[in-house]
Amino acid sequence: MSKVISIKLKKSGKLDSKSSLKNGVPDGPHENFYSGGIKSSEGNYKDGLKDGEWKYFYESGKLSSVVTYYQGNKEGLRKKYYPSIEPELMVAENFKTNKRHGSYKKYYDELDGSYLMIDTNYNEGKLHGFLKRFDENGVLRELEFYEDGNKTGVWEFYDEDSKLIKTKVY
Repeated sequence: MSKVISIKLKKSGKLDSKSSLKNGVPDGPHENFYSGGIKSSEGNYKDGLKDGEWKYFYESGKLSSVVTYYQGNKEGLRKKYYPSIEPELMVAENFKTNKRHGSYKKYYDELDGSYLMIDTNYNEGKLHGFLKRFDENGVLRELEFYEDGNKTGVWEFYDEDSKLIKTKVY
């Protein structure tokens, strides 16, 4: 039951990954690296499976996303960021056993005003319920409805003044 540190190198001789092993299986802190030496991800393994919070990075070294794992599966909130100077939220979504489940929100980048772009829900990996699409100014432009991933109901489309301009029935 001893722990050892495993270091893997790329063909170029540069660091590929660094991890803790218990009985030959990843268990504990783990880091992966881009060929330029910048860290690409960091997190923990438990009994060979990703467990807890993992952070992923762009090649620039900026934070790309934060994902929570449980027994190797995405579980809970995942946040994805734009590759800007400061971490700026692009997507906030929930997972249950590796499938989108619950709230999903996508945002415009700060240059466009940091407004909500898409607001919807998933059920077991399928769109379910209302999907709202907003323009860069935060104005609702489309209201869609899904049931178990299928388009259904009356969809509404709005102009930049929030005036209903079209409907479509599914």
